[in-house]
Amino acid sequence: MKLSMMSLIMKGRYAPAEIIRTALDCGMEAIDWVTTHNAPASELRKRCDDAGLPVIAHTPLLRGFIEESPDALDEFKRSVDDALTLGAPLMMVPPFAHKRIMAPEEDRRLWIEHYRMMLPVARRAGLTLTFESTALDRSPIVTADESLEVLRAVPGLRLTFDNGNVATAENDADAFRRVRDYVDHVHFKDWIITDHPIPGGDRKRDGRYYTLALIGKGNIDFHATWKAMRESGYAGYVNLETCAPDGNLPEALKRICDALRDW
Repeated sequence: MKLSMMSLIMKGRYAPAEIIRTALDCGMEAIDWVTTHNAPASELRKRCDDAGLPVIAHTPLLRGFIEESPDALDEFKRSVDDALTLGAPLMMVPPFAHKRIMAPEEDRRLWIEHYRMMLPVARRAGLTLTFESTALDRSPIVTADESLEVLRAVPGLRLTFDNGNVATAENDADAFRRVRDYVDHVHFKDWIITDHPIPGGDRKRDGRYYTLALIGKGNIDFHATWKAMRESGYAGYVNLETCAPDGNLPEALKRICDALRDW
């Protein structure tokens, strides 16, 4: 497996040049640009090309589908253009709960319709389109069964497996084994899990509260998931979606990367 930078975790405090430098310092082999960080996609592409860092994915955080806007597909098409400019072979559009409150089953049905609209656009552009399980208490797609429902309804759609998001509802290692045939990309995260609210925590699908943790310092059994991935033959990229309690994220990422290579 190959480690990749998830730019979102450094957004705000670090400029794109610093994000790229951190990825290289950590020995990461690619980057997933989550949004374009308010920069032209062409600028990010040039920076990555100059650094010799491939762009493995582009993850736009779209509002149109969530708000059921008539311009949602046009917003997606603009993101496809960004992905092509970045040189990303893969896009991921996360299925966050719609703004209009509805039953999870109805929310999933709408996302199936959205992905049926998006997929032909992505395919014509030569891009792989994926989605992930999300992890809020109204998230319509969290479990392996819910992901499989969408994947079977939209042939050709693929999955970005997020172990931490799935773990808010079921065992993530077992879930990976069930969806493995659809997985083209992976997100890794860790949580501090409590039965009561704590600062920075959110209530998730299982009713407990989850706070993002430094990978390896939370309550997720990472070794079990990593083992399941290795045994499956997965050899793709793994985004590290983490935080640094001491505030030094570049140093924390370096420690995590070094540790994962020994697993």
